[in-house]
Amino acid sequence: MRMWPDNSKRYIISCLRLHARLSVGTEHDDPLSFLINRLPRHPTSYATTRKWRRYWPILTAILMALEQLQHPDHQEPSPPPLDSFLTWLQSVDISLDLPPPP
Repeated sequence: MRMWPDNSKRYIISCLRLHARLSVGTEHDDPLSFLINRLPRHPTSYATTRKWRRYWPILTAILMALEQLQHPDHQEPSPPPLDSFLTWLQSVDISLDLPPPP
């Protein structure tokens, strides 16, 4: 059962303040897709891994909020202790011989 109006995409983007939360300009109609489509495959710099370590927890929190809106009765299992994407970014930093994040 849908919990929001027919113009759901714009409504959710507005209600969850996705542009502000993701620091994405309003010139992008869908800030969530904009960032997800830019997930790194082979980060080559500390700036890239640092950016995604900042964005990733925000993205996962937004995705969880969307899931809870769509499936209010669903109980999500506890998250794993280590996030595999963040672990991968850390291994990239090590392989690039980059210092650990501050």
